[in-house]
Amino acid sequence: MVSLLILLASCVSETEAPTFYLLGEDTYTIMQGDTFDDPGFFSSIDTVEVVSNLDTTIPGMYTIEYRLSLGEERYVLVRDIVVTIFIGNYFVQADVGLIPEIFAPDFISTSSTSEFAGTFSPDYKYYFFTRRNIWNVNRLYYSTYIDGEWTIPEMSPISEDVAEFEPFITPDGTYLYFGSKRDGNSNLVIFRSEYSGGDWQDPVFVDNGLNVGFAMYISVSSNHNIYYTTMDGIYILEYIDGDYLSGVPIGIDGAHSFIAPDETYMLLDDSGLGNDNTSIYITYSIDGEWSDPVKLDETINQEGTNQICPSISPDGKFLFFSRFTDGAADIYWVDASILDKYSPTN
Repeated sequence: MVSLLILLASCVSETEAPTFYLLGEDTYTIMQGDTFDDPGFFSSIDTVEVVSNLDTTIPGMYTIEYRLSLGEERYVLVRDIVVTIFIGNYFVQADVGLIPEIFAPDFISTSSTSEFAGTFSPDYKYYFFTRRNIWNVNRLYYSTYIDGEWTIPEMSPISEDVAEFEPFITPDGTYLYFGSKRDGNSNLVIFRSEYSGGDWQDPVFVDNGLNVGFAMYISVSSNHNIYYTTMDGIYILEYIDGDYLSGVPIGIDGAHSFIAPDETYMLLDDSGLGNDNTSIYITYSIDGEWSDPVKLDETINQEGTNQICPSISPDGKFLFFSRFTDGAADIYWVDASILDKYSPTN
């Protein structure tokens, strides 16, 4: 931004103008609550008054004025300070509360396309998600956080121009799973990309038993167990002593399951169960068994719409899900504490 140098009052004196300029930048953007260390100014005259309305506790635009008086002359330098609620991890927006809101509107969630099934890397450097265009075609999109800004979403560099969707980054950030019809597959197949050398590598076909039958919407716990959706409900591939066992049902109907990293609870939806609308549920692991899924209330499951693909952010703070209304979808988010009331300990 261009520096503002304002000369107040007309030059009615022939006094030689002082040397007077800002040090540092003309404009600074700081986070709400941060301390601003003013780099100040240079002046050949000592009589400079600093006047500021800066309040770092309240978001807004503020100014610091450096006022110099020399005889009848008045010189003012102005520095702009923007106090922002920018949340780097979650794009340019404030934290959401207990009422779901569209996530990153007009950036991730747009009016011309449908978005669902997003996933953050645990370092919040990458965000992958599914974007469905007006021709009802799914593609794997992503945005990456570089130099304090998220890039404009585009097809990810590991994507192909075929049906690809429902990405999931493992809790340790090592792998990205997603469904694809690449390599000439007419049916959905699970591929996996490894994060290595500071970049996502070319995806490979998953050969750990996940592709033995139909599988979609992968979710992985911290101990590497894989949960996924089949035609017969939700299955698990257990990871034991460095190898995966054969997939087995967990005894829960439904689809699009998200497993908590510590496997204490699971979110899922009732897709495919013949209901008028699809809703999100939660179930808890109690003594090695999954409790009967409980439907989340109307705050999440809005009447007349379909809610699918729940997940929790890597920091555990937010619940994400997708809401389909009249055939179009947006990603929503809400404070994850909304789930506290469903805990079996309450």
